Amino acid sequence: MVSAVAVRDFCAADIPALLSLMRALAVFEGYADQFAVTADDLALHGLGPDPLFGAKIALAAAGNPVGMAVHHTIRWTYDRRPTLVLKELYVAEGWRGAGVGRALMRAVAAHAHSIGAPRLHWLVLPDNQAAIRFYRSLGGAPEARWQSWALDQPALAALASERA
Repeated sequence: MVSAVAVRDFCAADIPALLSLMRALAVFEGYADQFAVTADDLALHGLGPDPLFGAKIALAAAGNPVGMAVHHTIRWTYDRRPTLVLKELYVAEGWRGAGVGRALMRAVAAHAHSIGAPRLHWLVLPDNQAAIRFYRSLGGAPEARWQSWALDQPALAALASERA
C-alpha cells in the first residue's frame, strides 16, 4: 500500500486536507475541544516567504490525504546549527502500519538534512506505545538527559504579571 503514497510539501490546495488531519490528531490525542487552528492560520503562517512552520502531506494514489507531518525550525542553538522539531505526525487510521509514517519521517529527515540540521526532536505521549515502538524502529530514543517542562496558562499569566 505504501508504494501508492506520495509525500510532498503542503501547498495552498492542501489546506483543507491538512486542517482535517490536524483535527483528527486533536481528537486522537484528546484536545479537540481546545483545537483552534483555522485554514487562514495555515495559509498565513505556513506559506509565504518566511513561514513559521512547514508540513509534509502523504497522499494516496487517488489523491486523498492519508497522513501529515508538521514541523518547525529552531534556527540555531548552542552549535549555531538549526534543530528541526517535529510538532505533529499523524497517519489516518486505515493507513497505519502501511509505511506512511516511515515515508513521512523520511521526508522530514531529508528536509532536516537539506537545511543542515544535525538533529530532529519530537515529543511522544508516554502511553502511546505504538508510536514509541515506531520511533524506536527508526532509531529514535527518548532523551535521558532532559525532561519536557511547561507553564500552563494560569502559571504563565501569574508569572507574567509579577512585579520586578
